[in-house]
Amino acid sequence: MEYRSNKQNLDWIMEKGIFEELPDELKYEISMNTYNGALSNIRFFSQRTLTFIVEYVNKLYPMQLQNKAMLYKQKDNPNEVFFIQKGRLSLVTHECIVFKTFIKNS
Repeated sequence: MEYRSNKQNLDWIMEKGIFEELPDELKYEISMNTYNGALSNIRFFSQRTLTFIVEYVNKLYPMQLQNKAMLYKQKDNPNEVFFIQKGRLSLVTHECIVFKTFIKNS
């Protein structure tokens, strides 16, 4: 027996081509439960269509950062979107002044 996380199961289903054969409603349910239901707590996803969820949620992946890690530095060109599930993220000026803080589910 092998343990698989929900994301690993979805990856396997996608790889085998099974996901595409499922009805849209079932694809939606699988997508929303991929991260143990965490996406249902994020307002962004509650305002999206079934089609959007099915298309984009399977492209997300979990990411963990160490305390004080930097996602971007000044003058970087950000090209990703992040959803915070635990902890917080602060926007800090180069003088180490906190400009804005984002918390869980933002």
